[in-house]
Amino acid sequence: MNVSEKLLYLLILLNIAQNIDAFWGRSFFHPRSQNTNVVRQAVGQHNLRHRHDYDTVNGTFSVIPQYSQSFKPFRIAQYLFGCDCLSFSGSMVTTSTSARCPNRPGCHILADYFGLSPKFEGRVTFKPEIKTFLADFDLFIDLTRGAYFEINAPLVTTRWNICLAQEVFNNGIKDPFPAGYMADGIVQPPITSLCKALGGDISFGDVKQGIQFGKIGCCCRETKIADVNMVLGWIVVNRENGYAGLNLRVTAPTGTRATSYCLFEPIIGNGHHWEIGVGFVGQSLIWEKDANQTLHFHVDANFTHLMYAEQRRSFDFACNGFLSRYMLLKAFDSHGNYTGTCLPAINVTSLCCKVKIDFQADINLMFAYNKDNFEFDFGYNGWIRSREKICLIDSIPRERYGIKGIQNVSGTDANKTESQATICGEQFQCQEEVADRISPQYIKTSDLCVESAESPKSITHKLYFNVSRAWGKVEDKKYIPYLGVGGDIEFESINPRWELPYKNTLYQWALWLKGGFAYG
Repeated sequence: MNVSEKLLYLLILLNIAQNIDAFWGRSFFHPRSQNTNVVRQAVGQHNLRHRHDYDTVNGTFSVIPQYSQSFKPFRIAQYLFGCDCLSFSGSMVTTSTSARCPNRPGCHILADYFGLSPKFEGRVTFKPEIKTFLADFDLFIDLTRGAYFEINAPLVTTRWNICLAQEVFNNGIKDPFPAGYMADGIVQPPITSLCKALGGDISFGDVKQGIQFGKIGCCCRETKIADVNMVLGWIVVNRENGYAGLNLRVTAPTGTRATSYCLFEPIIGNGHHWEIGVGFVGQSLIWEKDANQTLHFHVDANFTHLMYAEQRRSFDFACNGFLSRYMLLKAFDSHGNYTGTCLPAINVTSLCCKVKIDFQADINLMFAYNKDNFEFDFGYNGWIRSREKICLIDSIPRERYGIKGIQNVSGTDANKTESQATICGEQFQCQEEVADRISPQYIKTSDLCVESAESPKSITHKLYFNVSRAWGKVEDKKYIPYLGVGGDIEFESINPRWELPYKNTLYQWALWLKGGFAYG
């Protein structure tokens, strides 16, 4: 390679690096499980559990309807795309028709990959939202000699909507793909809508298969039991002014399993992981007045390990940057000849894998004020989950696919690939300058960036309150009904300014009712 060739290669790499740095994000969003919420079990009944003066079986049963809704949609969009707005332009755009879409910079996504005209110009904005309603059923049994058992399972219905809005500055309907670019002849772009393009299932020219995974713009709803939590514990110390105990915890997965058919896929439960762990529960009387007013401090701390669960995730290419899973591939036969078929890379890079999470903690610190039969609870809930670890099960077929980039699909260029292409295309280079010198270059499983589909370490903080009333005293009645109302607000941890917001967390608020009865 002579000096001029080396300089040209360096310029191409610098352009690719600039494009890669312009984008970052993840292909999978998984906040905390709807059932990883110790607050719902703790509020409204702290004085009805673990009573020191009971030596017979007793307990509580409750039903908790709850509505929650996300806010700060920009933070979810930032996690998925790095921002809440993406610009698209075709490979033939040199002078923009709109001041809002300037001359095609390196950070514009190449519209050609999605079946849009090479003269297309437009952008999309995202305002993701999650709305969830659940009914949590909880049964607690105080056994003899300090032992206790608890089981709870919430029935959840959730609606996830990425809320995509488009602006089209030039639909390019009069500007088809030139002959040889997407097929032997001229190809008319099949659509002029960004929303339809990102929704998948669009075929054109040699692209006979549309986007099958990672569809953007879907509004999806799921209904299922999230998880079933089972707790077996023992109160080690139980006195009139407080108690302390330990427990073993097992969570059976009954929620959804990630399929990656949609980018913003509704998840119910913890991702279909079995969970095992331990917990601590404790309470202490810190103030009392007139024998009918008390203030207790209550603590719950649960620590679990999420075992391997089989899921499907969509992966980017490590050397091609964020969103490279949406580029086009060429399919080749066993002799290295182009078969006349192109397809979105995400259809090949969406693979089955095993996912595990080493550590999760759900910690509750609560103050409970009681006067007569009224109770007011307020406190703090902290949740932390370590980053996911992914182990691939499936693999990409060997010597079958190569990256198309901006290469032609006919004539002498049919077998050419562009292994250094990015989602932005190489708009300032000719096809010969960016084509692989030895073509075809095949993609391999080892080319994938596993991190692009991993959920990173996540931390949230929650502030909450609950007001409830019980009818009767435990000393006088066999069954004591109670009813309460409460709410919380959850927000992510504060990130350093220099840290990219890869936090897989969710800003949300919730309101609930809690009704039930104590027995025994």
